[in-house]
Amino acid sequence: MKPILVIGLGNPLKADDGVGSTVAEMLKAKQAPGLEIISNRGEGLDLMSLWAGRDKVLVIDAIRSNSMPGTLHRFEAHSSPVPTNLFGRSTHTVSLAESVELARALGQLPRLLFLYGIEAVDFTLGADMSEPVRQAIPKLVEKIIEDMR
Repeated sequence: MKPILVIGLGNPLKADDGVGSTVAEMLKAKQAPGLEIISNRGEGLDLMSLWAGRDKVLVIDAIRSNSMPGTLHRFEAHSSPVPTNLFGRSTHTVSLAESVELARALGQLPRLLFLYGIEAVDFTLGADMSEPVRQAIPKLVEKIIEDMR
């Protein structure tokens, strides 16, 4: 059986957009068993090739939902459509939500696909990650580890 694939999305050079890759790096450092962890700049069309043949996949990205910055979000994308208004406004060419829904239409979703997001506030090139997002990262790392048990 293949390990659970964890994909951290985003560009660490664009403030809060780097949250996915930061969480992925923290998970790697914890050496959680049964996980294969990668970072990706977030080009949505790459996702289908990354998760091809996988049974269980977790994707981590910045999200915009008008919630308080740093709010954690979790979606079971395998069982219901992803709200495109949350992951749709993206710094990526094709958003995470668009990629998931395209994969769903083509019958190429993993059996289990979980999306984790941290509510972001700043996507400025060259800026530091905002404090609410930075503070939420360890909580999300622990939540993912807990969910994998």
